[in-house]
Amino acid sequence: MYYRKAASLKQPQALCRLSELGFDTTEIREQAKEPEMTPDMVAPVEICGTPEAHVNESTLANAKAGNMISQYVVGEQYFEQHHEPEAFHWWRESSEQGYGKASLRIGMCFYQGGVIPHDYPAAVFWFTKAAEQGEKEGYFMLGQCHERGNGVPQDFRKAAEFYDKGGYSKDSAHCTRKWLQQTHNSREDYLSMSVNQLQVLAGEQDPLAQCHLGLANFAENRRDEAMKWFKACLNNPQADSDTKTAARKFEEIIDAMNEDEELLYQIWGIF
Repeated sequence: MYYRKAASLKQPQALCRLSELGFDTTEIREQAKEPEMTPDMVAPVEICGTPEAHVNESTLANAKAGNMISQYVVGEQYFEQHHEPEAFHWWRESSEQGYGKASLRIGMCFYQGGVIPHDYPAAVFWFTKAAEQGEKEGYFMLGQCHERGNGVPQDFRKAAEFYDKGGYSKDSAHCTRKWLQQTHNSREDYLSMSVNQLQVLAGEQDPLAQCHLGLANFAENRRDEAMKWFKACLNNPQADSDTKTAARKFEEIIDAMNEDEELLYQIWGIF
C-alpha cells in the first residue's frame, strides 16, 4: 500500500520495488507519467550501415519482459557494438522504470560527445533524472555542470550543493571556497552551509567555518564538540577580532548554561 502511495507521488524506487514484487504498475505509471521529452533528449540520430548486433538472448528476453537491469545491460551490449539507437531505446526503457544508472548513462553520452554530438542541456536533464532516482554519481555530474557552466549558468554555490548531496565533500568544499571568494566571505554565507561543508573548511583552518561548526554542534546538543571548534577558532591566527569575540561569547555561554536551555536563543542572537 505504501509503495503504491509513494509510486503515485513519482518516487521511482517505489515503482522499482513494486515491479520486483510482481505487481502490475501500468496504471500507476500512466498516472505519474512525466511530460514528453524532446527528441534530442531521447536518442541520437540513427546511424546507418552498422553490422548486425549480437546480444545475449536470455538477457534480451528478460529485457523484453520488463527487467530494468537487463534492459540496461542490453543497452550496454548494443552501444559497445555501435548500435546507438537500440542502446538508447533500452536505456530509456530502464530509466523509465527508475533505474538511475540508465539515466546516468544517457546523460554521459550527451555530456562526453563523440558518436553523439555534445548536448549539455540534455545531459543536465538526464543527470537530474539519475540523481532523483538515487544515483549518487548523478549529483556529481550536476556539480560538474554547474561548476563549469555546461548546460547551465556557472554557479559555484549550486555546484557545492550538488556535490554535498552526493557525498563528495572535497569537491563541495572546493566549490564553496570559490563561492566564498565571490561573496567576500560574509558570515551569512556560512549559515547556509551543511555540516559536511563546514567540517572540510574547518579542518583547513577556516576560522569562520570553525566558529559556525561549533554553533551547529551546539544546536544539536553536542557541547563538547562545540567547545572543541570554538577553541580552535580562538587559537586560529587567521581569525579576525569579530570572529574571536563571537567564539569567546559562545564558549562563555556554554560554560554558564548548566541546564538552562533558553540561553540557546542568546547564541543565535549574538551571531
